Amino acid sequence: MRKKSVICVILAFFLFVCGCGDNYVPRWLIQSDESIADMQMVSLLDAIESQDRDALLSLFAPSALDNAENIQRSIELLYSYYQGNHVSYNNWGATGTSTERNDNRIVKKLYGTYDVVTDKDTYRFAFLYVAADSANSENVGFQSVYVIRMEDDVSTQYAYRGDQTYAPGIHIGIQNKLPDEV
Repeated sequence: MRKKSVICVILAFFLFVCGCGDNYVPRWLIQSDESIADMQMVSLLDAIESQDRDALLSLFAPSALDNAENIQRSIELLYSYYQGNHVSYNNWGATGTSTERNDNRIVKKLYGTYDVVTDKDTYRFAFLYVAADSANSENVGFQSVYVIRMEDDVSTQYAYRGDQTYAPGIHIGIQNKLPDEV
C-alpha cells in the first residue's frame, strides 16, 4: 500500500511539473517572451557598449542586414550616439508578440520597448526581433532597432516604439509615434 501511495505521489508530481505546453514540451522548459526579449536586449547593449561590430552584426537576422540601408554607417553612428554602460533598464512590461502560422510555417516576432539608464545618459530602445521562423532561418534575429535619447523623445509617458514601421536596420533619433488619441 505504501509503495502505491509513493508511486501515485511521484506520478502526480511529474504530471503537475511537466504540464504540457505547445507540442508536449513541459511548460518549465519554455522561456517567456519577456525573458527572451530581455536576454536579447542585454546582448544588444553588451555589443554596443563593447563596440564589437561583429557581435552586433551577429545579433541581426541575415535578411535584415541584406535589406538595411548602410548598416555599417548606422553602427558607426550608434557607437558615437550611445554613451556609457547600462546601469539598469525598464521594459515597461510591454513586450509585444505575434505568431503567424501558415501551412507548416511558424514565425514568432517580439516587439520590445526599453528605457535604458547608463552611467552617462538615458535612452529609449524599440526593436523587432524574430525569435523563430520555421521556414527561413535567415529571418531569425533582430530585424530593426530604434534608439533615441530620453530627452529627445516627444513623450516619455508612453512606451517607446519609434515610428512603428520597424524598417530593417538601426535607426537613431526617431521620435515616438504617439497614439491617435492622447
